[in-house]
Formats: sequence, C-alpha cells, structure tokens
Amino acid sequence: MYKKWIYLIFSLLLLIHPVTLLADVLIEPEDSFYRTHADECTSERKYYEASTSVSILSSPNDKKGYSTAPSGSVFYISWIYTNKQGNQWGLFDGVEVSYWVKMDDLFPVYSHAEFSVEHASEIMDKDMTFNPDKKGYVCLYEYPGSTWISDILDTEWISPDSFTVHQIYVDEQGHHWGYMPYYMQHNGWIDLDDAIVESEPERNAPVIFVPDEKPASLPLIGIIVIAVCTLTGTLYFITHKKK
Repeated sequence: MYKKWIYLIFSLLLLIHPVTLLADVLIEPEDSFYRTHADECTSERKYYEASTSVSILSSPNDKKGYSTAPSGSVFYISWIYTNKQGNQWGLFDGVEVSYWVKMDDLFPVYSHAEFSVEHASEIMDKDMTFNPDKKGYVCLYEYPGSTWISDILDTEWISPDSFTVHQIYVDEQGHHWGYMPYYMQHNGWIDLDDAIVESEPERNAPVIFVPDEKPASLPLIGIIVIAVCTLTGTLYFITHKKK
C-alpha cells in the first residue's frame, strides 16, 4: 500500500516539473529534440554569458526563434548538442519547458569548473568532517576567494558528523577552503577559517535568464470553454425546439 502511494507521489512530481531524475545530480530534460538526439548530447552544467543579443530557440532546428535575450544574459547550460558539422547548441530550462541557444554566441562564466582545472595541482583530496561550533549560517561559495555565494546553509540543518568536505585548497593568504560536493542538494566551497556568519547574507549568484512564457494551460482552457459554450447552446436550442 505504501509503495503505491510513494510511486504516485513520485509520478506527480515528474508531471509538475518537466525533467526525469536519474541520480542525485544528473537530470535529463523532457525535451522532444533532446529525446531524439540524446546520443549526440553531452552533459555540461555550467554558466555561460551572452556576448551579443542571442536568439532563444525551441530546438536547434528552429530557424525563426521563440524570442531574444540581450547581451550579458546568463544561462545555465545543462546539455550541449553537437551536429555532424560540429555546430553546438546549449539547452537551458525555462519555467515550464526547455530552450536552446547557439553556443557560438556564449562564453563561459568563471566558476567552480574552471577553478578546479586551473588549480588542479593545488587542490588536495582529503575528507574532513565539518561540525559547526555555533549557530549561524554557512556560506557556500562558487570557488575560493569568490564573492559569488551560490548557496547558504543554516547550521540548524546540519546533522552532526554528516557534513563532509572532500577537497582542501589553501589560497595565497593562507585561508583554508573545503569543497563539499553534495549535502541535501547543496554544494560549494567553504571558508573553513571563517565558516559561520551570524546574519544570513544575500545570495549574489548571477541572475539566470528565463524567457517570458505564456501558460501552457491557456489553449486547453480556451478549447474547453468553447466546447462547453457550444454544448450549452446546442442543448438550449434542442430543448426549446421540442417545446
């Protein structure tokens, strides 16, 4: 009985958001083009900024475009499609559906991925359990030394001996940073020498571009309203004709 309820709830969650959960972090979109070209797509999961005004496409085959985004817009590209000619398009999520944008018009935003490559020889693989010694908030930075706070954790959410960093980096000022790859859907770098702040700071991650969307339910509602009106009029006509 309980298994049926769990399955039902999980199914409803998949209907609410157009993605298929494959693991803790890997998410595949319910995008029709992606589904037919999945073998030609690679996982990316990086931030990119538009170098010019770019067309927002419903698919890489879209010649007209859904809308445009101004130069400087930031996208979180989750998958990249590469055709036989080597041209690439990146997929990003909207409110209800996914969209595509040409990768030639974007450049990567410096983030954890770039930092990890640039400082690979300085990052030590070392597991260390972090137990907060006071109440407050733990800032998760995109990379050491960054002002980009990608996430914030209340220390009351952290269970004893469960919060573990797996990599250590020491910057030029001697600050120790620890990277936590996953904890309750959160990840980021922690300043281990000054990890807890008393007041909750503002998140200052880049504002991700999301196209304006018309609610997908409006066309369906319109059809239903027209059908109901038509049926009502027909019944009214038949009823009065019989009289």
